[in-house]
Amino acid sequence: MKRPKLLLTIALSAIVATTAPLAAAQADPDAGTAPSATDQASQYSDADVKAFASAAVAVQAIRDLYVVKIMAAGDEDQARQLREAAVTEMAGAVQQQGLSVERFQQILLDAQGDPALVDRINQQLNSR
Repeated sequence: MKRPKLLLTIALSAIVATTAPLAAAQADPDAGTAPSATDQASQYSDADVKAFASAAVAVQAIRDLYVVKIMAAGDEDQARQLREAAVTEMAGAVQQQGLSVERFQQILLDAQGDPALVDRINQQLNSR
């Protein structure tokens, strides 16, 4: 099934919004400066892109499931617990594809500014 680029862009934006707290929580303050998006994007192997695409589909499914649960939560404490559970499940889904959360997040951020990387991700999504 073909997935238009707009759908991927929307999904990536939703995933960024959902996974940003996880990445911030796991950030290494001693990591130094990251390579530019152009330098980083050119370094992604086909295996990385394939793993990212699979992880993105899983993360989006988890996000969709938890959005409904969080909206139905009885109070803020329950909603917070559900958000934490969602982040944990998303991290597990990413790691299950062989990517670190940081690597997933970097590919995600790079894809927002790199049409060639988006095309590679779309190719993986379309081959599913």
